[in-house]
Amino acid sequence: MKNRICIALLCAVGMNLSYAQVKKETIFFDYNSYSLNESAENSLNQLLQTLEKERIHSLKIIGHTDGDGSNTYNELLSKNRAKTVKSILTIGGVPSEKIKFEYKGEESPIASNFNATGKQQNRRVEVIVDYYPEFKIPESFKVQAKHFDINPNKDTILALDSIGSCLHIPKNSFIDKNGNTISEQVKLSYKEYRNSADMAFSGIKMTYWRGSQEYNFNSAGMFELQGFSNGSELEIADNKNLTLDYALAAKPNEIDFFKINENGNWEEIQEIEKNGGENDHIIPDISFRGGGEFIRAKFKKKRNLWKLKFKGEKIVELDGDEFNLDMLANNKDRRKGTLLGDGYGTDPGHTYPDIVKGLNVKSFGVYNCDQIYRLPNRANILAKYIDEKGNPIHAKVLSLIDLKFNGAFSFDPKRFVCNPSADNIIALFDQSGKIYVSEKGQLKAMDLKDNQSYTFTLKDMTNELKSSKDLADYLGIKI
Repeated sequence: MKNRICIALLCAVGMNLSYAQVKKETIFFDYNSYSLNESAENSLNQLLQTLEKERIHSLKIIGHTDGDGSNTYNELLSKNRAKTVKSILTIGGVPSEKIKFEYKGEESPIASNFNATGKQQNRRVEVIVDYYPEFKIPESFKVQAKHFDINPNKDTILALDSIGSCLHIPKNSFIDKNGNTISEQVKLSYKEYRNSADMAFSGIKMTYWRGSQEYNFNSAGMFELQGFSNGSELEIADNKNLTLDYALAAKPNEIDFFKINENGNWEEIQEIEKNGGENDHIIPDISFRGGGEFIRAKFKKKRNLWKLKFKGEKIVELDGDEFNLDMLANNKDRRKGTLLGDGYGTDPGHTYPDIVKGLNVKSFGVYNCDQIYRLPNRANILAKYIDEKGNPIHAKVLSLIDLKFNGAFSFDPKRFVCNPSADNIIALFDQSGKIYVSEKGQLKAMDLKDNQSYTFTLKDMTNELKSSKDLADYLGIKI
């Protein structure tokens, strides 16, 4: 048996396809038969193992015969050969709607029909696979880097934007991978993610683990800083510390400074103080009975420890972000409060400045000024997608955006996690590069339940949304 595989580049129009890859496989049959022999079975099994099923745009099957027999008989024989191959590929997981088949009888020989060798070559089925190109998020949906050339031999204050963000760089701060101090020109690359649309397709995860519990980020601004010299990546020397005065994009409660570590996980590296210098806050309008006495709570956040002090009582320390008031009220009037999000902890007397000064940047990487919050009413959703005409959408990259928070969350399109009562928006790219978006209020109206399967109808917004800015404008994101 001879297997023929070729690669070709085909031009296409618009955003749907830039190029396509074509894979061609030939399956050979015995004389006057449309059953698979052992060689043909092996060939089809090998094809199924190497097919990238999710990237298939279309698959064509074409049946052929040799020149023996009548035209009518050979047309039927070639049809049955094509149907045999289609059946095996469908059972093997190729979506039937992507398969087309033709049968040409003896019309298209590739060898002579006057000898046995040539006839064997003509008794065949050709399988032609048209692949989508390797998916890449369009550059217009990625944050573009700003580049700065600096002299590393002197102290430098670098203005990163026009709204007040400045990076303070001591001299001799940069080293190469061998630990040698860099004295030649350094190029700094700076990317800033200020809103959900910037974050939507960044590939940067927006969840944070503390112990066994997962939290979501509500960002006050995220950025990535990298350094290069002569094309090679640099590091910041251990005895040096860059500091950043950062113009906040938003000012949610209780934000801290986080960085993605070497394991790809976020870790808190610095607390961010509010104006006033003291990080004490009164919990408004929370009271409970404790032996008939009215009590008002006061807390102070220090790292991950909450210290609560009550009138005439000793300080009680609680670990974590949630506390149960009945722990302190002799199990009477059970109530639960959270110190994050839009719940308790709001303190109008202490606000963040527009520019937070003195954030420590001790290494290159991705940083985030963030509030963390627990996702209420957490639901795991199994998902499929169709367009407004009912056609299936073969989703490649999905982002879930909660319009009340400044963050976007990336998921495998087949499954995502959400708060069903939140103002969530689905934005996704399919294999071909089309972008689809759910309607505002659509997910909330579906009353989603945990561990249930749903089909979501999404609107094709490819012609309207050409960039992350377009996405922000469409969703009404003002940051």
